[in-house]
Amino acid sequence: VPCHTICDCPAGYNSCTGSPGEAGICFSQVFGPLPSPLPGPFCGSTCQCNGGVGCVGGYCVPATMTASPNPVIIPAGQTTATFTLTWNAPDYSQVDLLGVQNLQNPGQVLFLGTGLGSGTALEPMSVGEVATLWLYNHGDRTTPIATLRVTGRH
Repeated sequence: VPCHTICDCPAGYNSCTGSPGEAGICFSQVFGPLPSPLPGPFCGSTCQCNGGVGCVGGYCVPATMTASPNPVIIPAGQTTATFTLTWNAPDYSQVDLLGVQNLQNPGQVLFLGTGLGSGTALEPMSVGEVATLWLYNHGDRTTPIATLRVTGRH
């Protein structure tokens, strides 16, 4: 496959012999034993991976977002409890978190903040709350790189 930079190469290739202004070819170069199973296609840059996927260690690896616990169990006699939100967006330096829930400002998509490509945060959850969270590459809200639904109940 002809290329000028690694971003011209499809996933499955991790190098380009070309340079800007000078054509080259895409090729795969692997050092050491291959992991089993392969975590994803070979890559040399995140630009070769589909949205929500970063290039880590030469492989396309998807972004993840989890809540623990989920559902959030709120003890009897209380109206709120907390959960730990964890995200990991390989090869993304910053991410934006947006969300929507059914209790306060129901249905309104809210900007919740910007953070590093991976991290954790302690978040509140109310009884009966259902929240959908979206993780985006910072400044690019075209396609979420990870999605999560969190619920709270007694």
